[in-house]
Amino acid sequence: MCGRRSVSRWTTGLPVGVQVAGHGCSAPAEGGVLITTGRMSGVVVDPRRRTVTVEAGVRFEQVIPAAAQHGLAPLGGSAPHVGVVGYVLGGGVGLLVRTYGYAADQVCSLEVVTADGSLLRVTPDTEPDLYWALLGGRDNFGIVTRLEMGLGSAAGIGDTCHSLLEGGLGGCCYAQAVPA
Repeated sequence: MCGRRSVSRWTTGLPVGVQVAGHGCSAPAEGGVLITTGRMSGVVVDPRRRTVTVEAGVRFEQVIPAAAQHGLAPLGGSAPHVGVVGYVLGGGVGLLVRTYGYAADQVCSLEVVTADGSLLRVTPDTEPDLYWALLGGRDNFGIVTRLEMGLGSAAGIGDTCHSLLEGGLGGCCYAQAVPA
């Protein structure tokens, strides 16, 4: 296992870019270090609390079926192959935003590695400034390695998606995972 000290020794003065879930790099890191989170693939659904905890490389295509087993669903975008952390930190504006709000509004906590290598558990109560900066500020304030967010009723979210599809709006990622 690579410790923080050894990583920082090799990256001091170098540009660092982060690539979450295999999508675009947050900032060019030419001549620098690219941190990828694609192999961070843990998904844990807590049906009692109606939450899901995901690691940084998880995509919605992993969360939807895991949550659906418990009659729950996340507020995702229009494509299941989108990474959860990047989508949510960008605000999480999807097809269901007018009905259910932003996906970022469902975030309970985040695990973040800061520029100095500290690992923080961030909530609105423990680190309010960093919490609100991350939601909408994406990856400019640290590397989010884990995120916990609330889930909604799969029936309600699924019914809304099916209605959107029947109305001509394609691409709702719940349509096949959640029966009408």
